[in-house]
Amino acid sequence: MKVLSSSPADARTYTNDNYDCDIFICHGSLDKSLARNVRKNILARYPTLRVFVDDESLDGIRHPHPDDCAAIDVRSRLVLILDTNFVVTRYVIAEVDAALVGAANGGNPVFPVFIDSDISLAELGRLHSVAARPADDANFAAAKACAQYVDNGGAQAEVVFLTAHNVDTHTHMLSLVALLDTFFTSGDKKRQYDTWHQRLLAHNWNDHHIRTAYRLMDWGLATYDDRRISSGTAVVDIAQHSLAILAGTMQLPSRMPPPSKLPEYYPLPDTRAAVIDALLGANNVSVVGVSGLGGVGKSSLAADVAVHPAITSVFSVFWLALGEDKTSPIAIASRMSYFLKQGLGCAVDPQADLNYLQSILADKTQTLADAGTRILLILDDAWTTRQATAFTKPIAARHAVLVTSRNAAMAAISTSSVQLGTFGRADAAVVLRNYLAKGSPEWANTLALNDHRIVSLATFCRGHALALAILGSSISGEAALDAAVANFDSASKRAFRKHRKSEGGTDAKHAHIFDIITWTLGDAIPKCVRKVALAIYAMLGVFPSDTPVDVANFRATVPADDIGFAAALDALADASLLRVVAKDGGAITVIEMHDLHLKYIRHRLEVCFDDIPSLPARHLAVVAGVPPPGATPESAKVAITSGTASNWIVTRGISHMIAAGANHAAVAVALSWAWMKARADESLGGLLNDLRCVVRLGCKGAQHVGEVERALSLSREIIQRGKSYIETELVARLDYPQPSDTITQLVAAVRADASHGAFLPAAAIDPVTHRDARRLYCHGEYDDNSVIGDSLVAGICRKNVEVSDMLPRARVECLKGHTSMISGVIALPSTNGELPVLVSWSSDETIRVWHPAEEGTGSMRYTADTASCEVLKGHISSVTGVVALPSASGQLPVLVSRVGGYQNKENAIRVWHPADDGTGAMRYTAENASCEVLDGHTSWVSRVIALPSADRQLPVLVSRSRDKTIRVWHPADDGTGAMRYTTDNAFCEVLKGHTNWVLDVIALAMALPRGSHDQHRRMSSEPATIPHATLPVKA
Repeated sequence: MKVLSSSPADARTYTNDNYDCDIFICHGSLDKSLARNVRKNILARYPTLRVFVDDESLDGIRHPHPDDCAAIDVRSRLVLILDTNFVVTRYVIAEVDAALVGAANGGNPVFPVFIDSDISLAELGRLHSVAARPADDANFAAAKACAQYVDNGGAQAEVVFLTAHNVDTHTHMLSLVALLDTFFTSGDKKRQYDTWHQRLLAHNWNDHHIRTAYRLMDWGLATYDDRRISSGTAVVDIAQHSLAILAGTMQLPSRMPPPSKLPEYYPLPDTRAAVIDALLGANNVSVVGVSGLGGVGKSSLAADVAVHPAITSVFSVFWLALGEDKTSPIAIASRMSYFLKQGLGCAVDPQADLNYLQSILADKTQTLADAGTRILLILDDAWTTRQATAFTKPIAARHAVLVTSRNAAMAAISTSSVQLGTFGRADAAVVLRNYLAKGSPEWANTLALNDHRIVSLATFCRGHALALAILGSSISGEAALDAAVANFDSASKRAFRKHRKSEGGTDAKHAHIFDIITWTLGDAIPKCVRKVALAIYAMLGVFPSDTPVDVANFRATVPADDIGFAAALDALADASLLRVVAKDGGAITVIEMHDLHLKYIRHRLEVCFDDIPSLPARHLAVVAGVPPPGATPESAKVAITSGTASNWIVTRGISHMIAAGANHAAVAVALSWAWMKARADESLGGLLNDLRCVVRLGCKGAQHVGEVERALSLSREIIQRGKSYIETELVARLDYPQPSDTITQLVAAVRADASHGAFLPAAAIDPVTHRDARRLYCHGEYDDNSVIGDSLVAGICRKNVEVSDMLPRARVECLKGHTSMISGVIALPSTNGELPVLVSWSSDETIRVWHPAEEGTGSMRYTADTASCEVLKGHISSVTGVVALPSASGQLPVLVSRVGGYQNKENAIRVWHPADDGTGAMRYTAENASCEVLDGHTSWVSRVIALPSADRQLPVLVSRSRDKTIRVWHPADDGTGAMRYTTDNAFCEVLKGHTNWVLDVIALAMALPRGSHDQHRRMSSEPATIPHATLPVKA
């Protein structure tokens, strides 16, 4: 028998020389099952622990002699002793001796546990005669009291006991052995007696076992009496206490460590301290976001934090890389599955969805928190908030998450946020040096962080991450570094000198650079100083508007003999965010982005579209590749869809055109088949999102974009499943008679450039389906929707009814009350544009009627209050359908409900009549007078329809069922003048003839055709007019 390590992913045999485990369980020969159950319970709570049960030593397989048990030394984190027959088991005694040696040397803690044990301090006190017991009890009580104040309390207890029995503790313990002989001969202890007197357990061994028992008492004794506590309860309690002890002595093993830091990496001490303080400062789930420019050192900072002693002494650290290509729900689920399996040792179904994985993560982290263990999960390079919140939301309290991202929106989901946008002087020098090393690592790595050139340039940049990145990336080599320092010093010294002179000699330092800039922009400043100040502002302002253009104009006016000033301006212009190219004479021809800044801006726009930097339209147009102002829509379309346009321009250009205010150009591009095809190849969802953005502009031509968007939205599913082509669906929905010229041109372009294999119909298959179709934007997973107002829609979202407004795309109400999944929702007719009454039905066997009510502000809203919501009970199976019968204007209609399904226990139809509730309001009720139960079908009813009626009278109802029949229900006077339905034969016809389920019934002018599983359609009519007809149907 071999019991191995804890984790299935790391199962390995422990040899004599390999006892490096987290919990070592030694036990007696009768406690093997107990030990295994404890191990199993511990692993269920934390599968990555290495828990070892030493089964082999008891059978003499591993250790020929108990002395060999000394191999369990301080490498074991916790030794757990589980034994019933402790004092008579040589191998357990030997393992305990070894464990106590390790504990005495500051190694592993020891946790003694006895289940209905044969020996304990109390048992030893009762070994003497009954007459002497009171004196012994008093002696032991004194020893216990002493043990609370004296370190060697256990040893004193031993002395008190042995002295009371006249035992010489220094020479022999024969008297104690004799007492144990007496103990083992009393009661049902034959097995222990035989073992105690075996030939291998001589008196000296007996003495040693008893001394070991006393030494063990120094660690305390956890006793479990199996007459008062079940073994299962004891196992759970032992596992919990073991984990609590372990958590105080170690951090749980991490199989997902952070990456090794690069040799050229230097820590950011100030920023690191801020991150560590944020992680350690919260009692609840601490989510710390670190955001900043790509390459600024976010991942390196996180790796530095991960190995810091202040963190590793509190947390078990797990590193999980995300990235740009792992933002879809499937990719997020894959990363979470990896973390659960590899990091936390959970068994995970490869097909499990994200919701299920999140529930596992919540349970697992709660279990760890209960055991006193804290984890730190580092999510490196998260691109979207959805990516991060998938992990942060389910994690239980007392754990922490560190998120690195380029997306500034991460601050919204973080309890603390560290923005790597600006740095202190020391950290700024580190960042600048790191950027220098990216271009010339061999040279830059030789530079000291306190090099005066690095300190000078970092200070000049005033710690701005973007300025440090641009400047550092533009310098390669010693000569370039010296030139940059000289040129920047030249410009800054001029500003400082003029500032000090004007201010009467006030000392101005680099740290006050923005004060200087603000001051120098005033009207009283000499032009030469203003030029320098604007140049500095061009570099330091993170998103300047016009300063680089102004700098270029100033550069043309610099005197030819002022070489130093001209060089300073050129150096500043090279490091600026916008690059200006001017012809001879100063005429500006091109405005360009610095390459690094261009990349940064594009990343910002991609991952955080709602936080677009406030660049002027013409500068943002440079980023997006939009033609300059004055270009026609046609030239915009050609420019962005040309073969030379980059993939980034094709896939991201529309959104940036909108941001730049180029609305007409955006419409022209959105209606271009060349762009549409390229965008759909990259992402059909992205294409639809771009089209919706253009529709919301409301400018000329946006309505045509709306037609295209609706057509593709209706066909999105079959296109994504590969069942159709985008060309097929556009032609099938847009090539209707007399379309607009714009739509005609688009369809012609699609036909001329159709993909190979795409079926193109001659004309629109359904020329009206896409037109006037409402595209619903609702929360959750909707199965049914009802339009209840100009832009309001009621939809199903699992157990709730949600009312959403399509124009602002926002949820208005969430109506809660159903206790199971909702099957459908309808809106009853209303007048004068008022909110209609809603009716929902559910598998919780109820129907709910939601009446709009005034909320006190004059506006109407839905509520779950009893006065405004009726709960119609009576069905005993899931309600699968509700029909509202025609009614007079402004009156509540009669409702007809049915149940169904394979687990159906009811075959009745219920008819609900509105009635006065005593206050003048009309309400539905389950009372007999207002609710008819129409029995008769012998299997579940699959549909009920109402035949046309005159003057809004109750119509004839027709129901079909799986009992192979159709029933026709006629309303009749109930004797009070009210019309009601009844099961009387005179008013209910049963139409038989089908030999299998009736699948459908439709109403014709003179006859009632119905279809069935028996492969026939039957025509029923009034007996005196048209005879019945049976029509065969092809299988």
